[in-house]
Amino acid sequence: MGNENINPGQWQQNKPLGTGEGESPIVNTAQNPRVEARTMGSDISSIQTGGDTTPKTYAPQPAPTVASPGASAEKTTGLGPQSFELPKIDLGSQEPSTEPAKKKGGVFVALVVFIVIVGLAALGYFVIYPLFFGESEPTPMVSTAPESQTPPVVPPAEEAPATTTATTTPEAPAPEPEKPAHVSVFKTPADTVMESAAVLTGSSLASITLSSEKKPGLTEVTYREPSGTLVSFKALMQAIFGSDVSSDVLATAFPEANTSGFIYTDANGNRALGIIAQAGSSASLAEIKPALAQAFESGKSLTNVFVSDPGTPGLWKDGQTNGVANRYLTFSNPGFSINYGWSGNVLVISGSYEGFKTTLQHLQ
Repeated sequence: MGNENINPGQWQQNKPLGTGEGESPIVNTAQNPRVEARTMGSDISSIQTGGDTTPKTYAPQPAPTVASPGASAEKTTGLGPQSFELPKIDLGSQEPSTEPAKKKGGVFVALVVFIVIVGLAALGYFVIYPLFFGESEPTPMVSTAPESQTPPVVPPAEEAPATTTATTTPEAPAPEPEKPAHVSVFKTPADTVMESAAVLTGSSLASITLSSEKKPGLTEVTYREPSGTLVSFKALMQAIFGSDVSSDVLATAFPEANTSGFIYTDANGNRALGIIAQAGSSASLAEIKPALAQAFESGKSLTNVFVSDPGTPGLWKDGQTNGVANRYLTFSNPGFSINYGWSGNVLVISGSYEGFKTTLQHLQ
């Protein structure tokens, strides 16, 4: 190499390039390009002075052609001029990109929507569906024990014995016992009839209500116990007159089916009690009549037949009414008397003379 100085920033035009001894000089005939080097300081200075800061596009320049007299004498130094430009740097104002923010916002909204949908689905499945369609089948439990461990054996649940409800048809109520029939001894039926579970006396006679009461009129009364059985002649005589007719002759002389009471109501509405009973076909009237007269006339509560106080009783006397022999007892207060007699084998006892006559008329 010669001793020529080479300026790295600029090539000498048309100046021969020295070679070694015995070699022909190489003349640079090409126009060397101008190389401008940009630095950050130069760019900032250009911005402040309003210069053009737009980076220029790099365009490589063709290498200069070097003519040499001979192929053997050509050498390339490798330091030929090169064209080089820095990449563009845009230092102008830049707005931050909003695309990442938009993408993040979209992902957040999608995540919220997904959570809401999952929540609504869970609410519908675990709350709303069981509420309207009943409880779902229990989910079988899955054992999480490792495969090496033997899961515990759970004995099957014992099934409760099936319970059967016996349906029993309610039994029909037992039929009430048939009431003994009462046979009235009246040949001409009374004006009205009634039944009573209690034996009537003079004190209770005024308070009873008759369904129909004819004035004057006769009402036949059938006395029955609460059980439905007929009240006996013996019980009636004891309750109303206080007379004991339990002797052997009288105890079974009057069947209950042919024994009843009656109420006589006169034209003024005054009421009087009485008893009517028919002797059984096997009874002896010759024995029954004197026994009855003695037991009845010695009664201790003869005044119980009256609604009000009749006064002091007199003496028993014989009488005859409508061709029927009878006996009667008068009291000190006018209008009060007790009469009894026989029409065939039927005994009639009345607390009113008018009632006694009317009863006899229904027997004839």
